[in-house]
Amino acid sequence: MDTQKNSIVLGLGKVLCLLIISVLDWYMLDISCNLEKEQYTINFNCILLNISILMIVNCIIMIIATRLWITIFISNVMCTIIGFTNFFVVQHHGTPFTIAELRNMRTAFDVLGNYKLNFNGIPIKLLITCIMVILCSLFIRIIENKKGKIKINTALCASILICGGYIFFCFYGESPIKPIKTIGWSWKEAYGRYGYVACFVEDIYSRNNIINKPQGYNYDTVQAVYSKYPKEMNYDENITYPDIIFIVNETLYDLKHLINFETDVDYFKNIRDMDNLIYGYAVSPIPGGGTNSSEYELLTSNSLYLMNSGVTPFNVIDLREATSVVSHLKSLGYETLATHTEAGSNYNRITGYTDLGFDIIKFEQEYENMEGYYGRWYETDSSVYRNIEKWYNEMGEQPRFLYLLTIQNHGSWDLSDAEYDTVHITQSEFEATDTMNEYLTSISLSDEAFRELTEYFKGVNRPVIVCMVGDHCPSFAGDIAGYHMSEEEKELKLRETPLFIWANYPLDSMNIGSIGMPFVVPTLLKTAEVPLSGYYKYLLDVSKEVPIITVYGKYFDTENNGFPINEGHYSELVSEYFEVEYSNLKGGKQKDPEFFE
Repeated sequence: MDTQKNSIVLGLGKVLCLLIISVLDWYMLDISCNLEKEQYTINFNCILLNISILMIVNCIIMIIATRLWITIFISNVMCTIIGFTNFFVVQHHGTPFTIAELRNMRTAFDVLGNYKLNFNGIPIKLLITCIMVILCSLFIRIIENKKGKIKINTALCASILICGGYIFFCFYGESPIKPIKTIGWSWKEAYGRYGYVACFVEDIYSRNNIINKPQGYNYDTVQAVYSKYPKEMNYDENITYPDIIFIVNETLYDLKHLINFETDVDYFKNIRDMDNLIYGYAVSPIPGGGTNSSEYELLTSNSLYLMNSGVTPFNVIDLREATSVVSHLKSLGYETLATHTEAGSNYNRITGYTDLGFDIIKFEQEYENMEGYYGRWYETDSSVYRNIEKWYNEMGEQPRFLYLLTIQNHGSWDLSDAEYDTVHITQSEFEATDTMNEYLTSISLSDEAFRELTEYFKGVNRPVIVCMVGDHCPSFAGDIAGYHMSEEEKELKLRETPLFIWANYPLDSMNIGSIGMPFVVPTLLKTAEVPLSGYYKYLLDVSKEVPIITVYGKYFDTENNGFPINEGHYSELVSEYFEVEYSNLKGGKQKDPEFFE
């Protein structure tokens, strides 16, 4: 009887230890996301959900390891590593660690090396908690060595069943504590309300089916769209089509679009003084980061709205034989080149660019005579453009398409001494910082380099059109947004990056306002008078009524009125657009090749 009683006590003791460790694990992961606690509050039921998930994980580790001290050690070290990763990834990339980032590990370390790591109370709390738990695990090891291995008993199995039942209730009950899909327009709201662990599980689940089928999808609707557009592109082999230079400029953004301030130097002076310029804004999928997402929307003209949140497109989307500006221009006889100044492994661009079908691909090792400036080691736009000019001249006689992703304006923006800043904020509604002065100095250099590039192509004896667009705003933009702005207005403005189109032949200069990134290439090709596929013609027609369709579930009409995707005057048009996109993405019988090429 005493033996049975001791076994029950011992089993309950193990469960209690695992529960305490699960609570500590939740605490470490929760604080690591750097969420503003006064803005986001997680309720008790969601806390229990997160702890229950961790409890099951720890019970499984316990079953495998058979020793409590090993279970505690593994669990604690794992959460500490994820906690530190979260802290720095959120601080410098804008989102916490997800399962997809395992494929971005090389990129993360490359980028992390370019930042000054700012330690504050959170890493210290993580470290102290880790040390305390490790010491406890060593103490438990001494006890276990005396008693031998602890057998798996009913209490442990019961814990798994109870926690599993609660998790099922939280996700699938009549009134779910946490809906299946919560990571939408704002990861902060999702993580702040439902917790990091629960959202991490959602992220894993979402990867089972990256592309979401539109509600009410009907292929007859898609076929009806196909039939409205001609099968031919009116291609004329006797016409000389212009060379196209397409620049995605890292973190190119106009802070005055967001807040009011004055500077001693106009950091966009050269571009503002240009003639023959079409200008406006492109709406990026994610503010403050996510370059790869912007690249995907620009190159494929597909909205990421249909994708599960947090995807890194070049990692998880099969781009082989994908419809893109690359496949379209190659069908017209263009020679194509893609380049980026960093490693091809970053965000798996080497695979992404290859699968998209670029003829020539160049990464960091191909560049010559690269320059940084004033203590910043990122390659300047000016030195990158000199390489572009060289490679442009080495290409054949057929029309040329060059795609470039720059790096100069990448964060952080506290790398050089303040004395080297050439742009300074003189008056503002907020306290000016050295970070903003360094950022604006960098933007000013981009402005100057773009003028130099256009001056070069003025002397080229071939028609050339150049498009430059920013990929996203800087990570600090959301923190300095004007207090007078509504949340809806802020969400849009944070995504509106500068868009410029210039040519060495006459254009009708105009302000085209704001358009979604999927509509940038069709607009560029139309401006260049390049033959359009049925898909690009369709996208242009959609953009005439709905120029902006966001990833966070809203669209905007030409009057800048915003509506939820399934509401408003153009909800049917938006629904149709997603059905056509889905047909394009799924391919096979759902795709009409003549419409897309």
